Amino acid sequence: MEAAVLPSRAAYLIAGGSAAGFRTAVTQASSRWGGMTEPVVEAHVSGLSQLHELTVRIAKVEALVNTDAGPLAAEEIEEGLGLPVVPFANMWKCGVVFTCSPAEVWEFTDPAYAPIAASPTGPLWQPAA
Repeated sequence: MEAAVLPSRAAYLIAGGSAAGFRTAVTQASSRWGGMTEPVVEAHVSGLSQLHELTVRIAKVEALVNTDAGPLAAEEIEEGLGLPVVPFANMWKCGVVFTCSPAEVWEFTDPAYAPIAASPTGPLWQPAA
């Protein structure tokens, strides 16, 4: 028997310019495979920017997690990309987003135990790095 252990392919939608959404998405994505296959993209009512849409396509994203984007923006992006959008609060309940059981992954809610070394209130370049 052979088994492949592969990272999930989800992208986090955040509201344009949302520092809180960015920090939340980076913290969650970093808890699995260092976030290497879970990009964070800004959602606008008009959809994603060309660069963010290209990022989603190159990363072969299979689902979108709506961190704090507006519902109209999420709906527009869902229709435009043909990908399911899962609310952040429900991402553990949906089998579409993550390839492993939620019981196997620790959900990081306490910044003291987050999988990133950045300050929870420091400049945004820290979690981005």
